[in-house]
Amino acid sequence: MVIEASRKGLKITEVPISYYPRRGQSKLNSFSDGWRHLRFMMLYRPVPFLLIPGLVALLVGLALTLMVQLQGLSRMHSLILSGLLLLVGYQLLLAGLYFGAFSEAYGLSRSSGLTKRLMSYHSLEKELIIGMGFFVLGIALGAKILVDWKMTGFGSLDKIQTATMAMILTILGVQTIFSGMFISLLLLNNVQDD
Repeated sequence: MVIEASRKGLKITEVPISYYPRRGQSKLNSFSDGWRHLRFMMLYRPVPFLLIPGLVALLVGLALTLMVQLQGLSRMHSLILSGLLLLVGYQLLLAGLYFGAFSEAYGLSRSSGLTKRLMSYHSLEKELIIGMGFFVLGIALGAKILVDWKMTGFGSLDKIQTATMAMILTILGVQTIFSGMFISLLLLNNVQDD
């Protein structure tokens, strides 16, 4: 109710009440009731709960990844942290889009300005191409590592940093492909209405 009142610009005030402790056993369950409230807040307002934290994590991860790659030094701990931030940030960003698309498709709420702009750029074809680009680049890096490893007679391999980048790119590609398909399915209802 508070979220809906806020979205409609209604004035919210507190009204003092008399509270008397309940007799008998409480029917509230802190965890399940709290989770249900958090789920509704994310459904109604995905931007502050998912998109903004996702964007921050994604940008920090991207900046850290670029710094490690441009320095040309092996800094595995930094690359692992940056990869984790990139993947988690990207997944949060996608989850925000999922929540926004679901909420709009089922008439639970109108998308926020940011979600609406992101949805308007949604194109399954573009996302499939971008996802395939990440995926192919990741697989190509992985294949290059295998070829280099074969050339050394399958001895010790010192391409951990490149292998980590191959993994990150492949995961980003797969996430992009499947998120494009999922969002397209959610938005199918809106396309049929137009």
